[in-house]
Amino acid sequence: MKKTVNSLLTAVLLVIFLAAGFVIYQTNTASDEPPSILGYKTFIVLTGSMRPTLEPGDLVISKTPDQEESIGQGDVITYKNDQGVVATHRVIDVLTHDGQTVFQTQGDANNSPDNYVITMDQIYGSQITHIPKFGYVLNYAGSTAGIITLIVLPLIYLFFSEIVTKNRKKNKAAGKRGEEPSPTDTSL
Repeated sequence: MKKTVNSLLTAVLLVIFLAAGFVIYQTNTASDEPPSILGYKTFIVLTGSMRPTLEPGDLVISKTPDQEESIGQGDVITYKNDQGVVATHRVIDVLTHDGQTVFQTQGDANNSPDNYVITMDQIYGSQITHIPKFGYVLNYAGSTAGIITLIVLPLIYLFFSEIVTKNRKKNKAAGKRGEEPSPTDTSL
């Protein structure tokens, strides 16, 4: 039973370690384009402009749109406007401006549409789903305290756990041969 619990704990720590590594990679890329995996991107909601649909701290998972036709009225998109601000708002109208398809957006909690339109090349993704409050977890994971908690401490635990396990096996083998246990035996 103890071996099963230890194996399960090791597997959980490994998953946390890999997830934390991915988060750190995502938050530290130097590219102007948000990182993506197979066309999926994540964004953390920072304001209440999309309440009640999205709350601050929610994690939005978006898919890079294939073409203009894949985005329509009512879709929630994440984009970078002309001022360089990244926002996640709902498409309230699809228009044609100078022969180009543009999207009028508005936050669900806002009284009026955004004072700009968005072109296809400004769109990072169209919302697939969201995970409430998980953005706070990712922000923490990318912080110094998060790195220590989610990477350094689990690595230290795994290192010492392995030493203790090897030492116990060595002492069991020595006990079967009638030898004295090692003075570093922690099972006494």
